[in-house]
Amino acid sequence: MFLGKAKINSFEKGVSREWILADGKGNFSATTLIDVPTRELHAIFSVINEPMLVKLEEKVSIGKKECFLSTNRYSSMVYPDGYRYITSVSFNPFPTYIFSVNESLIKKRVLIESGKLFINYYVISTSEPVNFEVSPLLPSDSNSIPYQHGIELGTIVNVKDNKLMIRVTSGEYNPRPRFYENIEYLGSGSKKVFWSPGAFSFSLKEGESVTLEVSAYTNIVDMDFNRLWGMKERFYKTITNSMPCKEDFLYLLMAVGDTLLIERGELRGIISGYFSLKERGRETFISLPGLLIATRRIDDAKLCLFRWLEYFSDRGLPYEIDGQNPIYQGEESTLWFAYALTKFLAYTNDLNLAEEFFPKLRTYVNYLLESKKVDKDGLIVEDDPANNWMGIRLKDEFIVERKGKLVDLNALWYNMISLLSRLSDALNVRHSYDKLLSGIRESFLRTFWLEEEGYFKDTDEGKELRPNQVLAMSLPFTPVPKDIGRIAINNIWKHLYTTYGLRTLSPFEKKYKGREEGDETQKLKARWRGMAWPWLLGHFFSAFRRYLPEKGHILELMWMPFLAHMEEGCIGGIAEVFDGSMPYEPHGDILYAPSQGEIIRSFIEDVKGIRPNYEKAWSDSPF
Repeated sequence: MFLGKAKINSFEKGVSREWILADGKGNFSATTLIDVPTRELHAIFSVINEPMLVKLEEKVSIGKKECFLSTNRYSSMVYPDGYRYITSVSFNPFPTYIFSVNESLIKKRVLIESGKLFINYYVISTSEPVNFEVSPLLPSDSNSIPYQHGIELGTIVNVKDNKLMIRVTSGEYNPRPRFYENIEYLGSGSKKVFWSPGAFSFSLKEGESVTLEVSAYTNIVDMDFNRLWGMKERFYKTITNSMPCKEDFLYLLMAVGDTLLIERGELRGIISGYFSLKERGRETFISLPGLLIATRRIDDAKLCLFRWLEYFSDRGLPYEIDGQNPIYQGEESTLWFAYALTKFLAYTNDLNLAEEFFPKLRTYVNYLLESKKVDKDGLIVEDDPANNWMGIRLKDEFIVERKGKLVDLNALWYNMISLLSRLSDALNVRHSYDKLLSGIRESFLRTFWLEEEGYFKDTDEGKELRPNQVLAMSLPFTPVPKDIGRIAINNIWKHLYTTYGLRTLSPFEKKYKGREEGDETQKLKARWRGMAWPWLLGHFFSAFRRYLPEKGHILELMWMPFLAHMEEGCIGGIAEVFDGSMPYEPHGDILYAPSQGEIIRSFIEDVKGIRPNYEKAWSDSPF
């Protein structure tokens, strides 16, 4: 992706765009396009989610001309204003800046790898040497001042009980401790004090370069920057070559989505987003089909599935893994896991892997059937309003009090039992799931379908028009016949569809609140009373293609607005939630795993129509 001068010719445009790099080990680089921090977790180098190196103060002198390439926001001014010298920023997927100072062109590239940050400065053209002075800015307060130890061409500092080594590949380091006070964070309005241990100085002629290296460890291994850059580019190109679509924007979506993957020993996890940074079952299994399965990264997908195997108890999977501590709450994680496994089988038909999980799923289903979780009609009952994705509590009140029989949980339940029925047949295991399936199907339609209104109600106790019903028509296995599905999808399209997602509540409902505005309580309420979620739109696309195939050609037009969004907010990323009414601004995580995964998956499967090879065996899809 290329952003020219018109996209970055003002301070406001520069701070409204952000980028993220990550090494898959819990370390990341995240900042605005002009490196002005606006969030508490903005830093060009964070170690295990803790900001270490916040930013760099960069000054250049060419002959008599002296200026800054960096930009800061103070309470009363923007100084320096180095963003004015940026002519372009491109992402492939790593950021490359081009600065124009006098008649000199300077290229700056940023890369993160295995707990190390690399920033390369290269002079493309100049008539005189370009002299650089680069000062690292670190977190600090009046009670704790880091200390330094001299090393060749650099320094080691203590930052929040971590040692950080900073050095340059050539030039010199000048110890010169100083504070930078009253730097303002626009997002929170807070003011920060940063501390710099000194400055790195180096001079470059045309065609020369220097790399600033930052490490969370004190044993940086010498590596040529251009070689490392080439290795990373080839890695992503190799992955892209295995993908069924070759669009450049899909390459960027996939590469940025890669920042959500994290190593867990020999296995892989998926974090919920930036900057929530949680590892939750629901977000993992909603996003997995798009991030890894549809993009043909099958080995990584396996590692993500096996990551959760050790936490599979008789009562299912945890809601969240906090470090090594699983938090068990509700049924969503396990039901969404069954969905992800169904999608995995549709692409691979890997019965050996399925056999690993089959006993766990059977035990879990038996637990539900023997408990009070399943009613006599075969539907799941959830009495705790906290145990669903809308179950947010404010003091003594739930924003949305959903309890009883929920349309989304029971759609997922139907999909799980269908999967177990197919798996039992494939593995030659006797079962009685077909009778249960028939009962669920009949009960589902009888309980949720509102024939006169033409949509599925959200719970058995209420008639609100919400988007959760879309899962009954988008999942691999569906209890909804074609004639009813067509009516429901048209009503979802009419009342809930927006440019960037499905609204969480229809505008004709009294409690509708479509924009994030007001105090924090009102903003939170809006998320589940009218704001629009992109991950739901991915499922809408799948249901649309299934039930309205004659109109499938318009899905590409519906999908295309995300190309513009990829140039705003997080570059190459899809935000967590948007306003459900004009102006459709993004909110929440700037990069959200379910959003990223579903927008990728829906483009491949539904917009381009590239279906899984074994879909007929692992769904009742008509494709």
